[in-house]
Amino acid sequence: MAIAEHVEIFKKGSQVWNAWRDENPNLSPDLSDIDFEKDVHTYTEMYDMPEFTGYNLSRMNLNRITARNSYFTSCFFAGSSLHFSGSKFIFTKLSNMSLVKTNFTDTVIDGARVYGVSAWDLILDGSNQSNILIEEEGTSITVPTIEMAQFISLLVNNSKIRDVIDTITSKVVLILGRFTEERKSVLDTIKLELQDRGYLPVLFDFEGPSNRDVTETIITLASLAKFVVADLSSPKSIPQELTQIIPNFPSLPVQPVIEKSQREYGMFEHFKKYPWVLEQIQYCESNIQILVEKITENCESYIVNKTYKALKRN
Repeated sequence: MAIAEHVEIFKKGSQVWNAWRDENPNLSPDLSDIDFEKDVHTYTEMYDMPEFTGYNLSRMNLNRITARNSYFTSCFFAGSSLHFSGSKFIFTKLSNMSLVKTNFTDTVIDGARVYGVSAWDLILDGSNQSNILIEEEGTSITVPTIEMAQFISLLVNNSKIRDVIDTITSKVVLILGRFTEERKSVLDTIKLELQDRGYLPVLFDFEGPSNRDVTETIITLASLAKFVVADLSSPKSIPQELTQIIPNFPSLPVQPVIEKSQREYGMFEHFKKYPWVLEQIQYCESNIQILVEKITENCESYIVNKTYKALKRN
C-alpha cells in the first residue's frame, strides 16, 4: 500500500486505524514526509488544533514528518523514530524508541512513558516536560525529563551500572594542562603511569575560548574525579579551568605540578589560600614515574586525613 492509502485509513479515526493494524500485524505503515496538520487534520473552525487520541503508531516509518501544533494523547509510538516540534504528548507511550537528535522544540511532554528509549542530543528549546514515567508498566517512578529518565532507569535496573558509577567516583583522576605536541606527551605519560596504578585518568583537552559548554564539561568531570592533577607548565587554558574547579569543589584535592625550568603563572598565587590545593611539585620530564608517585601519595594522604577529621568531628 502507498503512503496516501495509509493516510486515508488514518483519517478515519483511531478505531478504524487500530483495527486495521490488528488485522495486519506484520505490516509497518508508512506515514513518512506527511504533515499531520495539513495532510491528516480537517479543520472544523479556525482555531481547531490537530488532536489524535488512542492511535497505535508503533513500529512505523515516521521519518521527516511534521507535527507542529499537534496533540497526541494516549498514543503508542513504541519502536518508531520521530522528529517533532511544537507538539503535545499527553500520556503518550514512547517506549523502546530511538529519540536520537529528535527535535522537541516548544513541545509539551506530560505523563509520557519512555521505558527503553535512546535519548541523545535532544533538541529541547522551549520544551516543557513533566511526570515522565520510566517503567514499562506501573507508575511508581516519575522524573522531570526524558534525558533524566534514561539515566535513572539505568541506575534502577542495572546493578552493574551502579558499580561502574561507584568505581568512577573512587578512581577517576582529572588531568589538566597544555595540549601542545610537546606538553601532551608529558601528560600522556602521566596518564599511563596513573593507569598502571589502578586509576582512571581523564585528559581534558581544551585550547579554545571558554563558553558555557566548556564550563559545564569542566564541572561535570571535576564532580566525578577523586583528585585533579594540574600541570602549570606553559599554561594557556588552565587558568580558566582552575577558576571553575578550585573555588567550587572544596572536597576535591588539586595537585599542581610544574616542569623544573618553569615558573607558575602569576594569578595562581590566589589559589594557594585554598586548603585543598596541595603543595606544588616540580618535576623533570625524564622521570615522570617519581612525579606520579608523589602525586598519588599527596592526594591519597589528603583524602585519608580529611576523612579522619570528618569522622572525628562526628
